[in-house]
Amino acid sequence: MIGGPDAHGPSISWRCDKTAECDTVAGYRVSRWNAATRAYQPLHAGLLSPEPRAYTDTTAARGTTHFYTLEAVRADGSVAGTHMWSCVFQDRVQSEARAEVAAQRPRP
Repeated sequence: MIGGPDAHGPSISWRCDKTAECDTVAGYRVSRWNAATRAYQPLHAGLLSPEPRAYTDTTAARGTTHFYTLEAVRADGSVAGTHMWSCVFQDRVQSEARAEVAAQRPRP
């Protein structure tokens, strides 16, 4: 399980090492904690396909810590496994970082 922010939002990628159990998974559900409703809410309709095993939350607000669950869901709707993680999605944009690096470069 690898999770963290990328340029477009918090992202996660995963693998399934328990082959017999993995074969029962119909898809995956990624949910984010909603403090207003005090519940995890799915970030997409239906299930994510079993391959590729990756997701980026492009709707996450910058400058906030987000909390997520990843559920492996069987065809009958039961959950084969759940993983929780959190990610700080920085408020700093890439252009600011580039300008800072350029300003620190030695001048001829």
